[in-house]
Amino acid sequence: MAFPIASINYTDVDVGGGHVVASYNGPQQGFTVRDYALNQSNAVSTGFNINGIAAGDNNHVYLASGNHLYDYLTNGTQVTNMTFPDQGINYTDVAYGNNWVVASYAGSQHGVTLRNLALNQTSYFGVGFDIDRLTLGNHNDVYLTSGNSIYDYSLTGALITQMTFPDNGIHYTGIDVMAPVPEPDTAAMLLAGLGLVGWIARRRKA
Repeated sequence: MAFPIASINYTDVDVGGGHVVASYNGPQQGFTVRDYALNQSNAVSTGFNINGIAAGDNNHVYLASGNHLYDYLTNGTQVTNMTFPDQGINYTDVAYGNNWVVASYAGSQHGVTLRNLALNQTSYFGVGFDIDRLTLGNHNDVYLTSGNSIYDYSLTGALITQMTFPDNGIHYTGIDVMAPVPEPDTAAMLLAGLGLVGWIARRRKA
């Protein structure tokens, strides 16, 4: 899918809730809502540059822009505009998962904020470096990129792992975590095992 206006710059993309959402800056500013085949169902003009976008459940879309975090619906309705009082804050990315919204910030402060679906802050932690991108992990953790480094932090702010690529010219521009493959239900496995035992018993009787 190539947009006909070459000066449009897609800044971020996410998948969730049955949609692909992508933010764009340039002569137009907003986000596009598309199906998995990238056919557009809606385009929402916001009038501001978007640094990061996250697809939520129930047609919610979360945006990071300057010292603002927004909650929009895919039909273009703005639900929440959370404005942080420090104008030196710049939210660089946002992610959604498990009924939480997390956002990274740079500028006068550097760190991660954890918020509920109304975008009220429940906790935060500082990191001491600019965060380019972030995503929620599968174990109450969050992955961050900064230049040529990738970090894994707990949601309480404890550093779990840091990986720094030896080439300083590398700049990680995006990050995501694949959902784990669900394990077979224990009860279903037990029933299947009992069924197999019964089948073997019947075969022996025959």
